[in-house]
Amino acid sequence: MSQDKDTEFNLTKLFLAARHGDRGAENELLSHLTVSFRLLAKRKVGDKADAEELVQETLMTVIAKHKDIAADSNFAAWAYSILKNKILNHFKTRQTRQRLRERHVEYFTPGIVRPSDIEFTDRLIDCFRRLNERNNRHARILNLHYQGYDTDEICTKMKLTRNHLYVLLSRARRELEICLDNKDGGKS
Repeated sequence: MSQDKDTEFNLTKLFLAARHGDRGAENELLSHLTVSFRLLAKRKVGDKADAEELVQETLMTVIAKHKDIAADSNFAAWAYSILKNKILNHFKTRQTRQRLRERHVEYFTPGIVRPSDIEFTDRLIDCFRRLNERNNRHARILNLHYQGYDTDEICTKMKLTRNHLYVLLSRARRELEICLDNKDGGKS
């Protein structure tokens, strides 16, 4: 057997044992996935913090759903496909963030005021209000992040672990981006 086949076989054995309640196998499975996911995400994304955020999100999905997939499914392929999809979504949202940054720079350039800038700012404020109404915690985390607080400072202020902060920050960004991408300014 090749190394990939051995790894896939070991993951399948660990997966089957974990499905039957073996906590040691579950811990070993998650440990192996964590190492593999970190290497893959870091290579694909480049940024260590973003890669770690993607890995944590993926592991949370795997933990939540691994008992629901069919026993005869290829567990390794399923788990890696989750990471692959999260990486693809990351690049999509990164493009949206870049557009937001470009608009932000244009908005604060002295002497230049465009109707689209005012419209965008109004939409951004409206989306923040809506986010605050739905989930004050997400709005506060985004606010602290955009004010320039680093991860450790936000964790201290919000009494969160780093991993939990990454998950909440990712969800908050996603909510804000969905609102901003909504054609009616998030008013639906």
